[in-house]
Amino acid sequence: MVEENGSRAGGGELAARVAVGERAPEVPVVSGGQGDLLPYIATATDEEVLAQIDALLVEALAGDGRAIGAIAIGLGPTLLREVHQELGEGCAQGAWDVLPRFFRAMSEGTMRFQGERGTGLAWMKRIVRAGAREHL
Repeated sequence: MVEENGSRAGGGELAARVAVGERAPEVPVVSGGQGDLLPYIATATDEEVLAQIDALLVEALAGDGRAIGAIAIGLGPTLLREVHQELGEGCAQGAWDVLPRFFRAMSEGTMRFQGERGTGLAWMKRIVRAGAREHL
């Protein structure tokens, strides 16, 4: 869709400044290769996400089934990778036993999270890793 001034609608601010047929200005690309600092820089968005995970975790540990489900859906693959790393090769089936116990413990209110802001994800990773070691 082209607006009256010749710019494309729906393409964001950059598209609104570039007329149809014009070349957009080049945008520098940041590589993700070794030696880059990019993976170590936390943005405000990262901090906000971690704070939201913390809030969700607190609700889940209070037995909120929707919060538990959100963690299972949104962070399940991440937590499953942690379990796989802890169990090692050849123990894939055991990983599927660890996570249900973790989520059941959340619903039963048997766990407590008292970490600092932004540490909920790391706390969950430690808990599932410990669960994996117990499973061995």
